[in-house]
Amino acid sequence: MRHIQILSVAALLTSMVVGCGSDDGPATGGPGGFAGAGGEAGGTGGTGGDPGSGGTEGDAGSGGTGGSGGTGGSAGVGGTGGSGGCAEEEKVCPAGAEVCSHIFETDDNGYTSVEVRGTLPGMDWNDGPQMALTGTTWTLAQQLPVGATGEYKYVADESIWIPDGMGNNMQLGPISCAEPECTEELMCPGGNPTTGYDWRDAVIYFVFVDRFVDADPTTNCNVAGVSTEGGNIRNYKGGDWKGVTEKINGGYFDDLGVNTLWLTVPLKNSMSAGAGIQPEDIQNGYTYSSYHGYWPQMNDEDPTNVYTNDCFGSKQDLLDLADAAHARGMKILYDYAMVHVHSDSQIYQNHGDWFWGLSDPTAGICEGSKWDNLPDRERCWFTDYLPHWNYTNASARAYSVDNAIATAIELKADAFRCDAIKHVDKQWLKDLRSRLTIEVEPALGNHFYLVGETYTFDSNLLKEYIGSDMLDGQFDFPVMSQLKDNVINGSNLAALADFFAQNDSTYPAGTIMSPFAGNHDIPRIAGETSTDDQRLERVANAFAVLATTKGAPLIYYGDEVGMTGRSDPYNRAMYPWSTLSTKQTWMRDQIGKYFNVRNDHPALRRGARTDLTKEQTFWAFKVVDGTHEVYVAINNGDQDHEMTGVPSGFTEQVEGGSMTVPARRCYIWAQ
Repeated sequence: MRHIQILSVAALLTSMVVGCGSDDGPATGGPGGFAGAGGEAGGTGGTGGDPGSGGTEGDAGSGGTGGSGGTGGSAGVGGTGGSGGCAEEEKVCPAGAEVCSHIFETDDNGYTSVEVRGTLPGMDWNDGPQMALTGTTWTLAQQLPVGATGEYKYVADESIWIPDGMGNNMQLGPISCAEPECTEELMCPGGNPTTGYDWRDAVIYFVFVDRFVDADPTTNCNVAGVSTEGGNIRNYKGGDWKGVTEKINGGYFDDLGVNTLWLTVPLKNSMSAGAGIQPEDIQNGYTYSSYHGYWPQMNDEDPTNVYTNDCFGSKQDLLDLADAAHARGMKILYDYAMVHVHSDSQIYQNHGDWFWGLSDPTAGICEGSKWDNLPDRERCWFTDYLPHWNYTNASARAYSVDNAIATAIELKADAFRCDAIKHVDKQWLKDLRSRLTIEVEPALGNHFYLVGETYTFDSNLLKEYIGSDMLDGQFDFPVMSQLKDNVINGSNLAALADFFAQNDSTYPAGTIMSPFAGNHDIPRIAGETSTDDQRLERVANAFAVLATTKGAPLIYYGDEVGMTGRSDPYNRAMYPWSTLSTKQTWMRDQIGKYFNVRNDHPALRRGARTDLTKEQTFWAFKVVDGTHEVYVAINNGDQDHEMTGVPSGFTEQVEGGSMTVPARRCYIWAQ
């Protein structure tokens, strides 16, 4: 079998090595590979048969005369600014958009079909692009990103792993060629050719609406039959969209450096009480309301009619919120729940075949392996009143996607969080992305960001749902775990640095992950029942890490002031606006400084990191984006630490400090 790199100057520049395995399946060992723009290291050996785990800018404006910002255009709505226009000859190919053409070939042996499977972009070990038979040779021309490496194997007739004679997975890369093609429009350095906004500039704040601000008591709801234990924390508490708007107009999010608001599901929910599924709930018989928004009630046969949750205010209140955010250059990201509906929904009662049945052995209630295994995880019910959509039914899928598109348009969305995405048939996600591109983005004038939630620390599973036809990224649970273990609960910054060195290249080129430290599904990062000043300072350091790394970092409401609480629902208390301590306000202001410095320096959002010092309690690095350089030092220890290697002319941006970094602080130097 043969593989040929097609280059514009007929030069073959790729390299090929082999791993260990067998000819009856993909090898699990070998040196592994990388997918996309790098990727995660391969598996740790074993016999063949199973797949290895290996391998896989806002428009700066066209500028005024001479390429300055001037009237030629500053950043688009919600952008963080840009460098103005540039001359045509200065334009470059966007990062990750350079590709080289590659041809895969293998001899025919009477097969009816052959595909290429592996860890290279555009394929996995379960599915891959089909080859074409020309004479006695199966061939496939594939464009691969520059720098990509990975493993692959040929599979005939969907199940025959074609042997290569050595019992190995074949490896390819790093991909390179003399004159790569650019798959996107050329742009000014740091810009975006199509939109006025680059999602790499986003700083996301998760507003848990019901628990944020109660500005309009007339909209408050109380669901009958909900357990009152814990201060009635399982019922609606009164937060509303007017309260969020007040904080937008008051500059709260500006001070935090936030430019994107993730709002809980805005759509109509059931007003029935439902049994909880946590062990504590089952033991005590606790019941809940739909204050979180994840029990959608869909009654209308016309999915384009959008019904919002009256417990948060009127639809006009929500539109006023969106307008206020957009007026301040902020984006609106709605939580969208599409795994299931509540059984109160008329749509469920009228169209039972649109949902998986509880009696189906591959469906039933999610428990044990059903949470993770296919096809069960795309069919099982989270509990007995939440019927799971059957998106293999085209009518069901069309109804749901129609509703998502109508929601995006009518409620002025810029982005969606796709809840529990591993429980959703990928065709739903592909249909949504296609229609957003065609029906929403032209009028929006921006790329519509899709970020998924998959509660897993397996980066391979996370990236299964990322691609140009699916998600832009996912919430980065591996980052959360590392911050908890190595910054907040202890200190091993050297291990954290090594993790980021790998994580930066784990996901496909163009991915915009959302790294975070805390969210609504884990105990509060400041502590479950209490906290102390030193822990709050280390939590602030965790946010300093987020502010100085790539992606669209997330702040979960209240984490910026060290709210405490054990797992759901105690991690979702009302925001303590009137009772903040001096240390809590310091923490909030410090985190705001970090993210505003991030907003001022594009290298922190896009630059390549080079580690300078890696110690257990001290991590220093520089990030470089073109000619823009920034130096960062994070001191998680209990003693001051000296920073070295910062060039003259650089000043400390956070506190105007010196080269002595105080205990449990982060300093950032830039010109």
